[in-house]
Amino acid sequence: MTAKEYLQQAYLLDRKAEMLRAKAQRLRESLYGRGAATDTVKVKSSSQSTLEAAIAQVEEYESQADKIIIELVQRRLEIEQAIAAVPDEVQREVLERRYLMYQPWDSYYDKHTGVYVKGIYESMNYSRRQIFRLHGAALKSVALDGIEWHL
Repeated sequence: MTAKEYLQQAYLLDRKAEMLRAKAQRLRESLYGRGAATDTVKVKSSSQSTLEAAIAQVEEYESQADKIIIELVQRRLEIEQAIAAVPDEVQREVLERRYLMYQPWDSYYDKHTGVYVKGIYESMNYSRRQIFRLHGAALKSVALDGIEWHL
């Protein structure tokens, strides 16, 4: 495992939890379309078992997402400690922006939200080349001794 793979764990876990939450939300919305609420189910007995199974699936997605979120918090704390051990302050900032704040390298205008998203280059007022150099040096400074990696 490389330092980059280790640091990317938070992002991957975050995406995984987000996907499970989205699945649960979609299923929940489809249940509401049938006139069901997950708190109290008032349906005819013929469709009750199907609806109960669907409600159980929603709860399972949410439970899985909660477990991943707990793991995400723990992993983020570990990643923060690994980044904090990097001796150079500017290198630490690059790693924090990229792997904890999920900031993109380049700035861009998000057409969907209408928001201008500042990239790392612009935020730190460095050239693209300099940011990549700092990033590479910072990755070499991340100590992975005794750290386990698993998703």
